[in-house]
Amino acid sequence: MTVQYLPMTREDTKMKSHRRPGVSDRRLLWALFLFIALFRFPAAAQKLTVDLRKIGHIAPNGRVQDKEYNPNLAVVDQLISAGPDAIPFLVSKLEDSTVIRGRVLDSWPRVRVGDVAWFILYDFFTTRSLVSTLPDPGLFAIIGGEDQGQTGWKSWAAVVRKYGRAGIRKGVEAILKPYEGKFLWNPAERCFIVTE
Repeated sequence: MTVQYLPMTREDTKMKSHRRPGVSDRRLLWALFLFIALFRFPAAAQKLTVDLRKIGHIAPNGRVQDKEYNPNLAVVDQLISAGPDAIPFLVSKLEDSTVIRGRVLDSWPRVRVGDVAWFILYDFFTTRSLVSTLPDPGLFAIIGGEDQGQTGWKSWAAVVRKYGRAGIRKGVEAILKPYEGKFLWNPAERCFIVTE
């Protein structure tokens, strides 16, 4: 098959557009905007969907992301894979009072989605040596004043009674806001760190 090329004149190369911007131009602009949004800001364009109700049993030792204690927490693996996008997702779940069925934490009579979001978020900002990666006081400010001598669920229930789930979320948002966009997952420590 032979392809023939027709010679172009100077007039052929000039664009002739005497029409007003129409629907097709608006569609082109929206398509361009969508393309930029999807590829420039993929986190904003793709909503994270992780079902925290499927967390499974969390070991009483270590952090949720420690494989030696929690080798089979697929929910945690999904959140780690999401990178820094996991942080606003977990914050958004702090007010969720949906009860999770099954045994999640030893000796806890009931665990709610917001509780799990808190524990994961807290652990995600904690090093292997159990030091917060956020500047003082970090997320510990939310629970720091409560009686640590109580059992875990009683101490956490006291925090929820004192501040409410909405108050906990607002407190966490206020603590994290100055570092927005500066979070990086540290694979060696398996936690988020704040970059400068």
